[in-house]
Amino acid sequence: MADTDMRRELTRYADLTVWIRELSAPKLRTVDSAEDYRKKLLRNFSRIGELARINAGILDTYVFPLLKDDRLLTRQEIDDLLYFCDRLQDAYRMENIDVPILFKVAERLLQDADRKADEALTVRALDEFVTATYAMLELTDRFTSFDGTFLSCRDAGLKAAARLLSYLDKEHFEALPDDASREIVLVASRYVISMYQHPQGKPDPGLATQGMAVLRQALQIAKDPWYTERMPSYDWRYHVFRTLEYFSTMTEFYNEIGLSTEQLDEIYHYTGQMMVLQNTDRACYAELLSEDLQQLIWYRNACLTGQIPPEAYHKELIRLSVISTHGEPTFEESILPTLAPLEYLLSLRGKTPNAEQERTLTTFYRQIISHMHRVPKHGSFTYLLSDVLCLLMHFIDVPGAMSFENFCMCLMAAMHPPTYAHSVSVANLTACITRHLFHRQPELFTSVPGYPDEAQLVDFAWHAAACHDIGKLFILETIMTYGRDLFDWEFRWIQTHPAFGAYLLSLHEKTKPYASVAHGHHRWHDNKGGYPADFDLEQAADRIIIEIVSCADCIDASTDDIGRSYKRGRTLEDFIEELKEDGGVRYAPFMLELLEEEEVRKDLQSLLSEGRDENYRRTYRILEDVM
Repeated sequence: MADTDMRRELTRYADLTVWIRELSAPKLRTVDSAEDYRKKLLRNFSRIGELARINAGILDTYVFPLLKDDRLLTRQEIDDLLYFCDRLQDAYRMENIDVPILFKVAERLLQDADRKADEALTVRALDEFVTATYAMLELTDRFTSFDGTFLSCRDAGLKAAARLLSYLDKEHFEALPDDASREIVLVASRYVISMYQHPQGKPDPGLATQGMAVLRQALQIAKDPWYTERMPSYDWRYHVFRTLEYFSTMTEFYNEIGLSTEQLDEIYHYTGQMMVLQNTDRACYAELLSEDLQQLIWYRNACLTGQIPPEAYHKELIRLSVISTHGEPTFEESILPTLAPLEYLLSLRGKTPNAEQERTLTTFYRQIISHMHRVPKHGSFTYLLSDVLCLLMHFIDVPGAMSFENFCMCLMAAMHPPTYAHSVSVANLTACITRHLFHRQPELFTSVPGYPDEAQLVDFAWHAAACHDIGKLFILETIMTYGRDLFDWEFRWIQTHPAFGAYLLSLHEKTKPYASVAHGHHRWHDNKGGYPADFDLEQAADRIIIEIVSCADCIDASTDDIGRSYKRGRTLEDFIEELKEDGGVRYAPFMLELLEEEEVRKDLQSLLSEGRDENYRRTYRILEDVM
């Protein structure tokens, strides 16, 4: 494809997006001290602001006009958008950046192709749409219980996949205009299995059965002389190996999909065929799938079918979890240090871990925090994050070593330092406000855990506030999106974080008391505005803490120069003026009275200056401890 101004700018957008992601979570090795780390973050977010403005201009000039215009695209525009898709996603290497933009571009290409009598273009557009949809499914599967994006994307992807598979009909296959189109269809015959996903935690046996039927067809095609004679240059050996791999990996997350005994036996059979094929040319197949990942797959399927005891599988998982620290990690080097611990954890479901297993879990947790800091925040980050967040759904506390709250806070520090520092700042502000308010109006806290003991009350308030944004771990890619306006459904994703955070916190006895605060911290004082709409502030026993956290959240967000914004932060006085306007509606009236007192303002100002700086330095020390 010829180089164009548009293509050069789209390349620039992709490169800058990668750079922005890396700037938002600088590596520990690039600084010498906690103070250096804080200063680097400040410089980085100033730079992010500059890069984001460039990226916004690129999208506004070259991409959004084409997404919004319903005219037919020119051949050059199609080529440029296809090129953009290739820059945003490498399906072979399991890497992507800015999945929502990728999905919207692929959707536009398919809409255009459907209006033209160009079968080759239609096949290519269907291919792009299915691969983009798979990336969207990985992204949205995490919060499917709180948003319908996953199901709507999966339905659209299944329809596109069915259209691609329809070209396998021999008459249709032969009528395709060129071998390139036929190859796309043959490749699709195996990879469309990615559309047959079930929402996390909600197994769908019907989808699993359909998916296995698709893979059986892909294997059968490779044995059919009719297809092999018409596509002699197609890599049929690779086709078979990849199809067997897809079969073998249907049991991922220790059979979370809920496959039957008969299905597990069939998958174990195909896993054996994959291993036999791999042994015929180890050098060749190691490039397709590392021996370590093959071993994990085989051990898992052997364990699930009773061929080996769980202890043997556990021993292998411990070996495979070792983190590679040389150079830029491949997809498999990125995924194994999280996938192996996740498989270990899931294999313990319903069991109480013994002392040795608790020690292993503690080691795994620390390794994951370290790994999530080291790996690039682009490329395979979406897939990697999905594994880590599945781990959060099934996390087992290790008393005295690693609690759920501590693990989540450390993950924030590792993956997005501003979110960690913000959480701690809100906790400190909340504790300060709670203490001052308790001294003045103790009767407001009668229904709060810890009352009437001030120390216990403040401790509860601090931890509840520290946990208020735990749900954001599930939408980190959206939080790290700088340089473009969010789509409506991305705003909906962000609005799921209170409910999802509350759900996660409710899974653990120690954090369960904080769930209501996380759930309601974006609800307005009048119980009409904010979100989620179904959270009733009137019924919350800890309403006073929710209202304090809500105010502290806004104080920190609006005054931080790093934080969640790359814009210059406002002053505390600016926020107090906002309180005057929104008091009684968004904020509780008592907040304005309290913040007008000089003593309170002085304490809060200290937390917003020296205290905030210390929170960013604290991020460095957390990472230093686990690296």
